[in-house]
Amino acid sequence: MATAQSTTDTTWTNWLSQGVTIDFQDDDYDKLFKRGLLATALHLDSTSGAVVAGMHNGAYMYCWPRDAVWAAVTMARAGHHPESANVYNFLRQTASRENESWGKGFFFQKYTTDG
Repeated sequence: MATAQSTTDTTWTNWLSQGVTIDFQDDDYDKLFKRGLLATALHLDSTSGAVVAGMHNGAYMYCWPRDAVWAAVTMARAGHHPESANVYNFLRQTASRENESWGKGFFFQKYTTDG
C-alpha cells in the first residue's frame, strides 16, 4: 500500500509541476491553489474529456457544458493545456449532431461522460 501511495503522490506532484507554479506569501494559499487544481483534475474524465459536476456517493456523474468551460479555462490558465483541450473536444463532439432538426451547435443542459 505504501508503494501505491508513493506512486500516486509522485504522479500528482509531477502533474502539478508541469503547470503554472505560484508562490504566495502565505503557504496556506499555495496549498489551496494546488488542492483546487487537483480537485478540478479529479473531475476530468480522461477518456472523453468531460468534466463531471460531482462525485458525491458516485451519483452525479454529469457534465454541464457551462461548468465544463469554467474548468477548461482554469486548466488552461494554470498551464494544463492538454486537459483544457480535452474538455473543448468533448464539447465540440457533443454539440456536433448531424440529424437534429435545429442543426449543430446546440447544447443540452447536461450530459453523461459519453456525450
